[in-house]
Amino acid sequence: PHLLGLLNDPKTSLQEWHKAIESPFPAGDQDNSNTQFAILGLWVAQRHQVNIDKPIALVEKHFHATQVHAKAGEVLGDPNNVNLDGSWYYANRANSSRWPSMTCSGLLGLAIGHGVTKDPKEKNQKPIDDAAIKAGLAMLAREIDRPDDKRRMPDHYFLWSVQRVGVL
Repeated sequence: PHLLGLLNDPKTSLQEWHKAIESPFPAGDQDNSNTQFAILGLWVAQRHQVNIDKPIALVEKHFHATQVHAKAGEVLGDPNNVNLDGSWYYANRANSSRWPSMTCSGLLGLAIGHGVTKDPKEKNQKPIDDAAIKAGLAMLAREIDRPDDKRRMPDHYFLWSVQRVGVL
């Protein structure tokens, strides 16, 4: 009951939450892989009347701010022959590569944000009209049956992630 009360209190900071659950992990560390599972947990929580407005707003802000975009005329690529425009990194730019499954994580966060928003202006916007969602879906489209794919096959994590996006 105490933790549910903290979760429902929009004034509870991340640091207070970490202290309450006695978390050994410092607030601020993130990776998009674990984030997608937390997002799914939030999605289920809101179906049980837990207010997720604050964390979902942070999720949307994070994924809008961290999406990789090519400059006009530029093709972003990597050694695995992936066009990276519209993708997301696993963690941060310094220590990780971009993978299509992380693009699914970004799309998941943005889609749930659209689905639970109470902002009337955003409620009228279709998720497919969001430029970040369009770019992410275009990146996924390039990844499906990509020629010269050098990843180990089959990539079950990517397939699971695409399935989650498809559900939404």
